[in-house]
Amino acid sequence: QYTNFALSDTGADTDANEADANRTTNDATPILSDLNYRDVIDAFDDAFMTNEDVAITVNPLIANGGGVDFNPNPHLTEAVTITTAPSTAQGVLTYLLGGTGAITTVTDGATLSAAEAAVLLFTPAANFNGTVTSIPYVLKDANGNTANANINITVTPINDAPTPVSY
Repeated sequence: QYTNFALSDTGADTDANEADANRTTNDATPILSDLNYRDVIDAFDDAFMTNEDVAITVNPLIANGGGVDFNPNPHLTEAVTITTAPSTAQGVLTYLLGGTGAITTVTDGATLSAAEAAVLLFTPAANFNGTVTSIPYVLKDANGNTANANINITVTPINDAPTPVSY
């Protein structure tokens, strides 16, 4: 015994599946892949590099290290939660608050919209150089699916101009 869902066979995926099954009529029952249940969201660690004393945009939603964070329906990316903000001794992470345009400092547990996450700005602390402690984040889509990854930032040292000293 089985349940007939009476799903229409109108997509190219189902026609391809019929060919794979050596069928000659358009009567295939759609399989799971035909139903487009590709609702997995995935996140990859992100790598950024900047020079000492130079701010950098760190958008965790684009390809910038480990690969593109994947949401089969990118317009459904609902939120990015920064689990732990960087130490102020290393620098400050800010974003433009949606609707107001106000520059806002990211704090531990801050939840940002996808648009706000796209304009994250890391400003290294004065004369800081080295590896910033990883900044973990969680992506969430409108279906409640989540994925974790890290923002990794390296700040390259530069030679500072000499400071004249009077005697």
